[in-house]
This record gives sequence, C-alpha cells and structure tokens, in this order.
Amino acid sequence: GMADESPRRLGPFLIMEYIENSGDMADVLRAPGHPHEEKPVLDPAIDEAKLDCVYGQIADMMLQLAKCDFSRIGCLGMGNSNGHDGEPEITSRPLSLNMTQLGEVGGVPHFELPPTSKTFSTSSQYYSALADMHLQQLSFQRNQVVLSDDECRKKYIAR
Repeated sequence: GMADESPRRLGPFLIMEYIENSGDMADVLRAPGHPHEEKPVLDPAIDEAKLDCVYGQIADMMLQLAKCDFSRIGCLGMGNSNGHDGEPEITSRPLSLNMTQLGEVGGVPHFELPPTSKTFSTSSQYYSALADMHLQQLSFQRNQVVLSDDECRKKYIAR
C-alpha cells in the first residue's frame, strides 16, 4: 500500500503472507526432465494460460514496487535506536545481482565493494559506485585478459 494507507504513516509498504507450498516458480515453469542442479529452462509445452497468469502476477508486483518512493537507495531494514528496533528505513547498501556476481564470478574481494553500511542519496552516486565496481572487476580479473590501457578501455566500453 501507499503511505496514506499505513497506520503509522511510515511510507509505502508491502504485506506478505507466507503461503505453504511444495516448490517454487522455477518448478512450475521448468521443462520436464531438466536437472534441478542446472539453470532452469522454460517448458516449451507449457500451457499459455498458466504462463500468462504467472507473468501477469509478476508484472502486477513490479508495478506495485515501482510506486514506492524512498529517500535513499539501498536495502530496507529496521532502524536501530538505543538497542531497540526502530522504524523501517534504508539501512544498508543495495545488493544487486551484479554486485553478487562481481564477488562470485568476477573475483572482486568483498572488502573492495562499498561498505555494507553505505547507502546512496542520488542515482548519480549509485551509478558512479556501479562504475567503480566494474573497474574493480577489471583490476581483479585473472589471466591477464588485457594487454594495454587502450585494449582495457575498449573492453570496458563494450560492457
């Protein structure tokens, strides 16, 4: 809901209810016989109505999330004042898929990423931090993938 619907006027919110289930969306959409340990592949024979329903629900959630307005960019958590849980607020850096992959695949040590307490007040600050992280990836790549500054620039621009 939106801030005016919140009992304490805290800001936009989501109320989620746990629903007992026996799998996840990947299990519903996965091609039969495709190994679970591999990246899921969409079942080519999936019923169009089922696919429309799933994509419709995802689109609805994305539209609801797009309406939320926060003063900072980061992860939502509970503020901590005097050792007690406070109000919901942006408490730590955003954790994007890109940032996760920089550590897992790109070889960037976690201490080279922005501190976990870092949040951003503007999109410019966030995009600048993202660019810095991409440069870190170039610094930590193995196997001497670039031989000159010019080649490095070309590969970075191509990203």
